[in-house]
Amino acid sequence: MKRTITTIILAFGVTWAWAQNINANKYLATDSVDFSIQGITDNKVDSVVLWQTQPSANGMTKYPTSNGNFYIKGRLPQGVFVQIGDGLGNDVNVIIDAEPITVNMLEGEIKGSAMNNRLNEYQHKQWLLGKQVYSIKKSVSRDDWRKILYSATGDMNADEIPQFTNQIAIVKETIAGQERIHKAAIEENKDNIIPVFCLANNFPEYSYEQLKEMLSPECAYYLHPALDMARNYLDGLSKRQPGRDYIDFASKDSLGTTHRLSDYVGKGSYVLIDFWASWCGPCVKIIPEVKTLHEKYESKGLKVIGVSLDKNRDAWVKAIKKYELPWLNLSDLKYWECEAVVVYGLISIPETILISPEGKIIANGFVDVKVKLENLFEDKK
Repeated sequence: MKRTITTIILAFGVTWAWAQNINANKYLATDSVDFSIQGITDNKVDSVVLWQTQPSANGMTKYPTSNGNFYIKGRLPQGVFVQIGDGLGNDVNVIIDAEPITVNMLEGEIKGSAMNNRLNEYQHKQWLLGKQVYSIKKSVSRDDWRKILYSATGDMNADEIPQFTNQIAIVKETIAGQERIHKAAIEENKDNIIPVFCLANNFPEYSYEQLKEMLSPECAYYLHPALDMARNYLDGLSKRQPGRDYIDFASKDSLGTTHRLSDYVGKGSYVLIDFWASWCGPCVKIIPEVKTLHEKYESKGLKVIGVSLDKNRDAWVKAIKKYELPWLNLSDLKYWECEAVVVYGLISIPETILISPEGKIIANGFVDVKVKLENLFEDKK
């Protein structure tokens, strides 16, 4: 349930020799540099926009075009990624540095420094894939596009929209190809910052073991500021890996009574912690499945504890009543700063952790927790 929809923006798929001497370290600097981008797009376009994507930053800047030609100059930290869009699906990404950059949005090509030239070799492959998907997106309504995309990623049953079978197949293959390409690009470019874009967007899709390798301190891109969240996510995963001792925390129920996790762990039951919030759509979506686990296994030794990231007490209490949550519900009403979230290193919800009667974490993530419970209790009467 936590799988993210792969963003069809940038995929890197070409293996080629590192033919030019590139100092990757300079792209980790925080110093700003003056940059310039000269480009061409469709002459029907009256302007293009530029925005910083990695690390992300608020705001877009619009630049006028003349017969499809445009010129951009500015000052940004060296090594950040920016995207240029023309509203026609010809978006390209470049890495900011001091060397002039030229962009042909009609062909999906960029030229500039050695780093940007290397990026272009990968990006052009993605650009060709993206154009096909963009044409599908533009040919259907927004609601149908959402259905096509969700069907392609397995978050919706494709049988519900049989009229889009071909489109779903194209999007599905594009996404699958992107995922393969992303993984290859990360493995093949550990001596530069090109993997930053892949990891910064998609790090929750990788397993703990994969991320440990991809975010090794030995990789040249390890300290890139766009990977701050990815590093924090990996650190959080390490705190809830199977085999680790559980971490105690205190929180209050809706009546204000304080409970500690240690009040329930080690008392002969398996303890399932369900991290959720009333404002979290995916969390609400899996409530029926959590209820099913509670109903099936409570009598066999399962204790469910809900930990909410709500900060509004009324919204939290109303959600407990609305969804008829029968288990113990706790919240600090501190949003992402609640004690349980901090000690378990969460940066996204829903999240589920299963703790053994001995106080060991034995599964995390709803799918793994569900499978673990089935294995534990399937032979128990």
